[in-house]
Amino acid sequence: MLFAGVSIADKVVLSRFNLRLTSFRLFAGLGALAYAVGIFAFTGVPSLPALTVLQTVSSGALWGAGLVFMFWMLSRDEVSRVIPVFQSYPIFVAVAAVFLLDEQLGLVNWMAVLLTVGGAALVSMNPAEAGRGFRFRAGFPFLLVGAGLAAGSQLVLKTVTDDVSFWDVVALRSVGLFLVLGLPGLRPNVIRDLITYLKVPHRAAPLVGAETIGAGLGNILLIFAVANGPVSLASAVLGTRPLFVFMFSLLLAWKASWLLAENLTRGEVILKLTSTVMVVCGLALIAVRF
Repeated sequence: MLFAGVSIADKVVLSRFNLRLTSFRLFAGLGALAYAVGIFAFTGVPSLPALTVLQTVSSGALWGAGLVFMFWMLSRDEVSRVIPVFQSYPIFVAVAAVFLLDEQLGLVNWMAVLLTVGGAALVSMNPAEAGRGFRFRAGFPFLLVGAGLAAGSQLVLKTVTDDVSFWDVVALRSVGLFLVLGLPGLRPNVIRDLITYLKVPHRAAPLVGAETIGAGLGNILLIFAVANGPVSLASAVLGTRPLFVFMFSLLLAWKASWLLAENLTRGEVILKLTSTVMVVCGLALIAVRF
């Protein structure tokens, strides 16, 4: 639910308030860096093998790279279409975990893979295109790349959580996020654009709330879940995000269409609901152990 709220706020900032994508990524990256600096200030810089540090930072960098694709699509398409596709990354996690981490999936779990992929594909089509053959919406392949990067992040994260303390993982992963999201945007014109945007309180509030409080707390909970259970299970539970995004976006589009523009035609609502339920049910079935 927390990540769903973050996604809705991100969409509002990028589309309704028109913050430049580079400036948005810079703010997100600086927020991650602030978490890292704060943690290191209290716990000290960890003394870890270079390879372990590299792996942990890489987990954050991969997640950040996946977010780059997701943010780009959020600026171009409806949030209720973007999130179900991006959230399909647990499928990549579950399949890879079988081969790399010796986790086991039963027959129902493998059937869930098809259900989730079908739901992600369905939401990437326009209802008007249904009678003209199978055609993906523009940007769908980029979202799949982002989902694959997010899955890689989860897998790398799982390999280090047994050897690195929880808060060190959070801090080092945040450094990786900053390197990908924030560092490329450290340019005078981007910084000026971000400062100008933040001077308007009603525009700054959703950005600060989503990318500092919401995203930071969400990442902490994500790392905790991965560190304390099977990576496929943790990812599948997080897969409920599209359902909350659909409900929140539907409510806002109904009550505050000026804030979040969503297509509410009958065909669009049915398509989005069907695909969202397919993705969520598929991800839930992945977590079942047989």
